[in-house]
Parts: sequence; structure tokens; C-alpha cells
Amino acid sequence: MAGLAAILTALVAGLILSALPAHAANTGFSVSGGHIYDANGNVFIPQGINDPYQWYPNETSSFADIRAAGANTVRVVLSGGRYGTTSATDVASVIASCKQNDLVCILEDHDTTGYGDDTSAYSLATAAQYWV
Repeated sequence: MAGLAAILTALVAGLILSALPAHAANTGFSVSGGHIYDANGNVFIPQGINDPYQWYPNETSSFADIRAAGANTVRVVLSGGRYGTTSATDVASVIASCKQNDLVCILEDHDTTGYGDDTSAYSLATAAQYWV
């Protein structure tokens, strides 16, 4: 039940932020009129690549390489159990690497990939428990 409450809280917060005009936001990102805006009210266009962190956790120099290639965003593959477990410490390290390299982290729990078609894929409820 706590997991559901956390998800609902995040959804409500997202709805509130998305309803704010771009000039009203002064921290983080906001969405308005189908566009993403940064904290300064500038349109943000995510440009990046996937990083298979869960399978290569010791190859963190890739974040600097991704930034050097001109990306501003990286989608980071994590796992809550299906492919091993990315610990909270590891997630914090990933976020620190993103910040250090001026990259926006898009954290992804890969456990649900193929859900509905792949019987080994985790349900959304199970994946949500990983985030909780």
C-alpha cells in the first residue's frame, strides 16, 4: 500500500508540475504545451543514448564519453531483480556520474521489458516496489 501511495504522490506532483507555465518553474524541469522546459524556462530537447549500467557497472567512464559525444541525456538501465539488483548505492553513484558530466539521468528498471509478451518479465507492480 505504501508503494501505491508513493506512485500516486509522484503522479500528482507530475500533474501539478506539468500544469505550471514554463516561466513559473525555477527548479528542475516542467512540461507545458507538449514541450519540456529546464529550470530557466528554455525548451529542453533530450539528446542521448542508453547506457547498459546493470550489465557493465564498472564501466562508468561511459558517462563522460556520452557527454563528449554531445549528449545531454542518458537512459540508464537498472534492475530490481530480474537481471540482478542495482543497489541504492549504485543508483546514487549513477546519479552522481550524470551530474558530474552534466547529463540528465533517465533511470529505467529493465525488469518489465517485454511484459505481456515475455513470461519472465516482471509486472509493473513488482517493478514499482523496486523504486519504493
